Amino acid sequence: MSNLDITLREATPKDAKELLRVMNILDKETPFLLVNQHSLNLKEDAMAQQIDFLYEQDNQLILLAYNHDELIGVATVMGESDLPLRHIGEIGISILEEYWGYGLGTVMLEEIIDWAIEGQQIKRLEIKVQERNKRAVHLYQKLNFETEGIIRCGFLSENNEYLNIILMSLIL
Repeated sequence: MSNLDITLREATPKDAKELLRVMNILDKETPFLLVNQHSLNLKEDAMAQQIDFLYEQDNQLILLAYNHDELIGVATVMGESDLPLRHIGEIGISILEEYWGYGLGTVMLEEIIDWAIEGQQIKRLEIKVQERNKRAVHLYQKLNFETEGIIRCGFLSENNEYLNIILMSLIL
């Protein structure tokens, strides 16, 4: 796939319909997502309102990746509203399977790190990743995330197996 033309940009409420469509594809494509099922069931107007709310927060981000004009990836940073926890941003990155292996995860994670440093609100980025998702673990290690611990039986798989989750973080 040599004809990639990747653009990253922050989501706006107008992206709600397409974001929901792609999130539902991602949920079916990969067993690695630790997704909030409630988000997948939102109506377009509710998703638009959620994006609008997040867009106004200085410690939250929805970053969209496009190849030409096709949405192919989503990265999020979710920060807390309570003052003692506002400095922590929980990351999620999902890319359509067709685009795995092209370095898009690295580019999106680097963009998140730059956004957090520039915004000066987030001091700690963290992610929970399934232990079996070796590619993701490698990506986070490559960008200096450290393993803080293992959440044993932290995820029930599609095969009804309890899987371990790795908690990783980067202090900015």
